Amino acid sequence: MIYRDSKQFFTAIAENLNIPTTNENDKPLSTEALKAEITLNVNPNTLFIFPHAKRIPTGIRYWLDFIGDQGVKIIAFTVTNPKKDIFLKLQELELPLLSNNQIRAIIQDEAQQQGISLTRSEIAEFVASCGKNPFLARKNVAAYALGLDQPLEHTQYIDISPITYSALLSIGLFRFVGLGIGDRGLYVVGSCVFLFFMIIRQLGKIRGSRRKIGQ
Repeated sequence: MIYRDSKQFFTAIAENLNIPTTNENDKPLSTEALKAEITLNVNPNTLFIFPHAKRIPTGIRYWLDFIGDQGVKIIAFTVTNPKKDIFLKLQELELPLLSNNQIRAIIQDEAQQQGISLTRSEIAEFVASCGKNPFLARKNVAAYALGLDQPLEHTQYIDISPITYSALLSIGLFRFVGLGIGDRGLYVVGSCVFLFFMIIRQLGKIRGSRRKIGQ
């Protein structure tokens, strides 16, 4: 279940557990009354699944922590683990990325909902641009349907820092060789190239926020 507000949240839980949401006068139970009824009726066979657990406010998470101690099973999906309150007690499991075929299916489904048709090459471009993020895939298709251009927003890339470090160390060798054999020219060239690569490396670190969709 997805959290929107406390009353709706507890009402949805009660309805799923077949717990009455009204009193003897057929009036809706208050939020606290719903919480109390749910607490009394849950047991170790109860399973709660929360697709967007990070939306749940702290007070309700403390309540989930309490009923979790009573044996209630809880599955919470989040983009990042907040590592606090109930999340400290839950076992963490990282889900694998979707396959390209699954992303294609999502893109085609969104295109159908938007009332547009995509060629194979267009679908391939969307697959490459979304970084296997299903939400980003749907967003890009929806933007395409509106005639908007979407920049790349995924963070999948190849880390070439080991290659950079190796290149810097190799250049450093020229400096020591030049120093060892007394070749001042080789030493100066090696030092200049080394400093040049260090400057480029530092400039390459300039970037904006790395927080992307869902974070």
